Amino acid sequence: MKLYKTIIEATKEASKTCSEWKQTSGNATYNVNDLDEIAGIHDVTFPNDSEDTFYGVFPDGEIAIINVETKTYSPIFIPATNQSTPTSSLTSTTQNTPSLDGQIRFCPECGTPLPQDAIFCDQCGMKIR
Repeated sequence: MKLYKTIIEATKEASKTCSEWKQTSGNATYNVNDLDEIAGIHDVTFPNDSEDTFYGVFPDGEIAIINVETKTYSPIFIPATNQSTPTSSLTSTTQNTPSLDGQIRFCPECGTPLPQDAIFCDQCGMKIR
């Protein structure tokens, strides 16, 4: 997973691996141009001033809001070809990730979701415990 401060940066990265998305709060399907337009408007209207909040892009093109301080994950756009739950890309890559009150553990260095028994981050190598 890669982290970005603006959603327009995240959509540009996500469009490298995906061409259509569904918003997690509805059934509409968006193509690359639609998503770029929505992201541009969102970034101007709601600038991300938080030091702890990022837009995460998963390898399948899923876009989520990631708070690295609280370790929370909120999916925004999921690949349209994936008809499963919004967290499908997260759960498919981290099936042993612990969930405490709906929160998921992430590497404090790079933001990668962590398996329950992680001692080191698979992505950046940071020692977890």
